[in-house]
Amino acid sequence: GNAHAVTQSNVADSLDVEGALDFYRFDLTEETILWLYTTGATDTSISLYNANGTWRASDNGSGAGNNAHVFQNSSAKLSPGEYYVLVEGGGNYGQAQTGPYTLSLRTQSGAMPFNTPNLAASLGVAGDIDVFRLDVHRRTFLCLYTTGETDTDLELYHSNGTRIESDNES
Repeated sequence: GNAHAVTQSNVADSLDVEGALDFYRFDLTEETILWLYTTGATDTSISLYNANGTWRASDNGSGAGNNAHVFQNSSAKLSPGEYYVLVEGGGNYGQAQTGPYTLSLRTQSGAMPFNTPNLAASLGVAGDIDVFRLDVHRRTFLCLYTTGETDTDLELYHSNGTRIESDNES
């Protein structure tokens, strides 16, 4: 079958019948770190392939609510080129394997600029991931935190994709 071209960072779709397979295609123009994940009430599994059909990564349910989440870090940066994503029912017992979901794609270069001391953002749905870029030009002390009613996790990465620090529940 044909793969749907991904031309935006979020694509809403649906697994209409049990065993449905949704394929997507996207192009990378530069080497990058990739975050690929689904959100919604449907239990999903995702697999990532390069243009030759070689498997690169997959996940079944490590995201919130049995949604899928793939993170290609600095040791596995993706080269420029064409890639394919397969979304299918996750197969976790007792979870809906048909229904709507949103496939989201974020790249290192697609990070939102973070250039103000206070930035208001919102996580739209369970499992949503927001990525921000912070440019630091000299050695400094950095204090990052979130406020509000939403339970959040915070991770800080170097531009090469190496995780510097993370926090959950402090």
